[in-house]
Amino acid sequence: MFSTLPSCGRPTRLMTYDIHTLQNRFYLSGATLASLHTTIPCLLPLLGPAGVDAVAFPDDGAAKRFKHMFDADRYAIIVCGKVRDGDKRVVTVQDGDATGR
Repeated sequence: MFSTLPSCGRPTRLMTYDIHTLQNRFYLSGATLASLHTTIPCLLPLLGPAGVDAVAFPDDGAAKRFKHMFDADRYAIIVCGKVRDGDKRVVTVQDGDATGR
């Protein structure tokens, strides 16, 4: 539905939070402008009291977009990835140390 929003004169601004793939930004029609936002700043104050000491990203793209928001001295940064094993896809740790976490 977002790809065919009706035109109301000037482009409509669509605010999206924590979009996972940048391709979705260009999915919208010319009558709609994507405004990308994140809720990570709201999450950061809650991580310390919860005892969180590591942040894992599902792939390298997510790590590139979001890891700068986390203090590397405070949080271990872990980057995962999918590896094909025949017909199976296995999630592996590509970067960082997840031992004991």
